[in-house]
Amino acid sequence: MFGRLIIGLFLSLGTSFSAWAAARAVFIPVPPEQALLVIQTVNMDTGGLDNDPHILYDLLNVPENTLPSGDKGKILETADKSVLLTCIERPSGNRQCQFHIKDSPFSKIDKGAKRLGYYREDGEVQNWWSKVKPTEQGKLLFVTSDGKLQFYVTPSSLEVNYED
Repeated sequence: MFGRLIIGLFLSLGTSFSAWAAARAVFIPVPPEQALLVIQTVNMDTGGLDNDPHILYDLLNVPENTLPSGDKGKILETADKSVLLTCIERPSGNRQCQFHIKDSPFSKIDKGAKRLGYYREDGEVQNWWSKVKPTEQGKLLFVTSDGKLQFYVTPSSLEVNYED
């Protein structure tokens, strides 16, 4: 429940991330260990617009829903709630995606080094595999244009990596 509250807060304040680059991590200072990996349309590191959230949104093979914020969106979540991927589309056409990753046996969150890893090989993986569109034969591979965030799904593994 707290995770959804945090996600809702950050999504409703989406413009507060507009000065960030393509992908940024927000390490949440309250226990348990958790982080948001935010993927924005505006890439201030390069001074241009970034297509990353549009690409990721389109790779999700789940129905669009109207979210509490009133925006259209797509959501994927693990059954144990250790990962929540939310992508929204604003009325302006801008999109924003974020991974909310919580402390679990599958995650390693290092706030000091600004690094995060999530990896699993279990029944949950098949659920995610059925809800994404593969980018190549037998896998989905998504890397942000700044290279900081990598998201991989195969029929046997689910992986999210971030390093600033």
